[in-house]
Parts: sequence; C-alpha cells; structure tokens
Amino acid sequence: MARYLGIEVTESQLKGAVLKTAYKKLLLETVFAVNRPPGPEGLQAATRELASLVQGLLASASPGAQPAELDGIYASLPGHEASIRAISLPRAVWKRGEKALLAELE
Repeated sequence: MARYLGIEVTESQLKGAVLKTAYKKLLLETVFAVNRPPGPEGLQAATRELASLVQGLLASASPGAQPAELDGIYASLPGHEASIRAISLPRAVWKRGEKALLAELE
C-alpha cells in the first residue's frame, strides 16, 4: 500500500491529510489541522507541529518495526506565498537525475 501526505497552507492553518492507496482502494487514514500564527516564524512552527503529528502516525502504523514511510508529499500554497521561476539547466544535469538537480538549485 502506498501512503501519501497532502498539505494545504492557508492564512490561519496548516492542514494535512494522509491517504493510503491499494489496488482500486483509497482510504483517508487521518486528517490534521494545525493553527498557523502569522509570519514566517508561525509557518515554521506549524510545519514542525504537523511533521511531529505525521511522524507519530507513521510510527504507530508499524509498531515494533521501522516507522512506515510516505511515498509522496503534495502541497497547495496560496499564490502570494509561492513563486515560479524558469531556469535553464546544463544538459549533464538531465543525465544525473535529481541529485544533480538539487545541487543546481542550491
């Protein structure tokens, strides 16, 4: 079963939903809502709180073994908090995959 985390960032809250999928099945495992104080510091605090809630869920999902892992994380941000920039990458980056991409983005 694959497990995904969906995150929605709003002005006042950080919301998360953990979905579990299997063949022809979709299960909403849990939903979290964390209050978000204003400003970047508030977003960081809410992010840490949401991360600890998700880690607790993953740890409880597989007792006695390593905590379960997420197969993907998807986020929705308000338009005024996100920006998109087009960048050009050297051809060699495409051959080396995402490790090289992370280095180029830094």
